[in-house]
Amino acid sequence: MSAPPHVTARAPHLAGAARGGRVWRFGSHVSTDVITPGRMNISTDDAELAQGCFAEVRPELRAQAQPGDLIVADANFGCGSSRESAARALKALGLVVVAPSYGSIFYRNAVNIGLPVYVAEGALTGVADGATATLTNDGMRIGNLVIPLSGASGFLAGIVAAGGIVPYVSQNGGLTP
Repeated sequence: MSAPPHVTARAPHLAGAARGGRVWRFGSHVSTDVITPGRMNISTDDAELAQGCFAEVRPELRAQAQPGDLIVADANFGCGSSRESAARALKALGLVVVAPSYGSIFYRNAVNIGLPVYVAEGALTGVADGATATLTNDGMRIGNLVIPLSGASGFLAGIVAAGGIVPYVSQNGGLTP
């Protein structure tokens, strides 16, 4: 697995105030079917989708997660089906995702809806569930541990910064970068 295309060595949309929260730790190969299970994926309303987020593996997450909390996962986060609902549910909860690699369709769905996703450039072995993390221009900081992050660059960064492709088109009059 490698970084998605259009990823830069620096996460440009981390500029400004630091943000962060609780770490919700996951392993490798977290499928979109796990993020939004089929039985919970029966609505087009993002708030309702959020209520099913990780319902079968971390049911406490949807009630306890706060905006700014981080999903920190190992390789290939968002693999599996092309469920846009997975990215939409995470965004509705106000979460940020950090992983060393992503399923390609999930990554593009995340960009298209404005979900902040970052590629971890360092090992995540020292990151524990429940830790408090802060995202800064240097990367993800947990105590004295700093893990460099990369984020979308160029045109894709503009889409994420705008909150998704629809707001980007509204703000810019089209898709021309």
